[in-house]
Amino acid sequence: MQPFSHDKPCSDHLGNVFGSIKSMCTHWNIKPETFSRRINVYHLSLEEALTRPVKPNGGLRCVDHLGEEFFSITTMCKHWGLNRKL
Repeated sequence: MQPFSHDKPCSDHLGNVFGSIKSMCTHWNIKPETFSRRINVYHLSLEEALTRPVKPNGGLRCVDHLGEEFFSITTMCKHWGLNRKL
């Protein structure tokens, strides 16, 4: 199986042509990772993957081992220089 590439030419559900999936995602204000997860994991249609609103984190806050509060796990990981997927 070939790895997924965000750098290949593509077009959206309206027929707009883009030089890459990254540029298409930028146009639709969505992260390429979110787009590829919606297509490959959740099997959404192209239109739905591009236009479905991104869920907020619901206001859930995160507290680290020192008691410092963050708005999300992602911001805490960035603070500590860690990859969120760890």
